[in-house]
Amino acid sequence: MESILAGDYPNLSELKIFNFNVKIALRYFT
Repeated sequence: MESILAGDYPNLSELKIFNFNVKIALRYFT
């Protein structure tokens, strides 16, 4: 999954922020 996101978001800084938001979202929605 991360490899696919890396392909869509080549900017590592944006990728890290996106993953951070996803982790928080998963904590609240799961």
